[in-house]
Amino acid sequence: MFTAEDAAYGFVDEYTPELAIAVSPGLRGTGLGTALMMGLLDAARPSYGAVSLSVRVDNPALRLYERLGFTVVPDTELAHDGTTSVTMVLRFR
Repeated sequence: MFTAEDAAYGFVDEYTPELAIAVSPGLRGTGLGTALMMGLLDAARPSYGAVSLSVRVDNPALRLYERLGFTVVPDTELAHDGTTSVTMVLRFR
């Protein structure tokens, strides 16, 4: 959870937790990322109306997030270190 004064890249609002996961290169494509996200979403769903995250547009995980129902928040593109990231949100309610 972040405040507007201390916002991270995936900040949506002060009521929406921002998720972050990482999967070691050797384990990518094994379903571990999906399992991690499903666990996080199951844990967050009873307590929050939504969750958010930031992802680079060239990251293959973007497709995973879309499959799970995340959508890009309009006007959140951020150029950083030669790549572009977007904020995504998944609303539960």
